[in-house]
Amino acid sequence: MSSAGMSASERSENGLSMEQEEQRKQAARAVTGKVLLGVFLVSVGLSLIVYGVRFHSEPVLVEQEVEPPAAEPAPPLFFTSRPPVIAPPAGKELVSLRESEPHLIREITVGGVTRLDSGEIKRTYTGKPPTACPT
Repeated sequence: MSSAGMSASERSENGLSMEQEEQRKQAARAVTGKVLLGVFLVSVGLSLIVYGVRFHSEPVLVEQEVEPPAAEPAPPLFFTSRPPVIAPPAGKELVSLRESEPHLIREITVGGVTRLDSGEIKRTYTGKPPTACPT
């Protein structure tokens, strides 16, 4: 016999009444909705973490040694129409590099970077990075 042809008394003998069945379905829908919302929020959070770790980076000013280019040999005496090229002196120059966010967070923790008044981030060391927090 089909469930549509059963009376309320027959249905209660075989299981749940119509009201109880409807309440069970509503509860199942509510739980399913909460689980789907939780899965959605966790997946959004994980994707934001992956973005921050892999793709987000900031420019950092780094002081690097600049070597002068090799000087051109002096031109022969009969080609004096060009003045000799004077090479710039060797020294240090600020170069902008892209650093990943997790690397920057670690360097901030150990005191390896600082923010300048202009808003740019500058590395405070040259060579090997510090290994521990200065405090």
